[in-house]
Amino acid sequence: MEIREVIEELSEQLHIWYLEAITSGVAGEEYNPKALKEYKDLSDSQKNIDRYIAHKAFNLLAQKQARIEEQQEEISTLKQQAEEWKSKYMGAIQSIANDELAEENQRLKQQLGRPSASQQRRIELQQNELIEMQEEIESLTKQLSEARKSK
Repeated sequence: MEIREVIEELSEQLHIWYLEAITSGVAGEEYNPKALKEYKDLSDSQKNIDRYIAHKAFNLLAQKQARIEEQQEEISTLKQQAEEWKSKYMGAIQSIANDELAEENQRLKQQLGRPSASQQRRIELQQNELIEMQEEIESLTKQLSEARKSK
């Protein structure tokens, strides 16, 4: 449908709503009695008023629609950037955690030589915590990967 047809259809609908407003009493006593007729029976001047308002309403809606589409594009771009950053930084975090775990283990071995039973237990607890963190990171990475596949 061409814009001109849309404007014409909208201007006729505006006139119908105008008549509804008059007959429902919304306008009270303040209305144009010459406009109390069907749209097809209006003079060109009267139709032009409805067309003018319809054109303004159409342009406003078109501007709003364009802005919504721009915002949707921006949101899509931001989502894509967020996914890229998640992927990039989750891998980096996992790598750092692995490196820190290896360094901590090496440091403890060098520092303690052969640890006592309580020290060994503490080392094991720390290792378990680091392993749990690593598993959590792997789980999050897997969830992220599955989320990407489901898109």
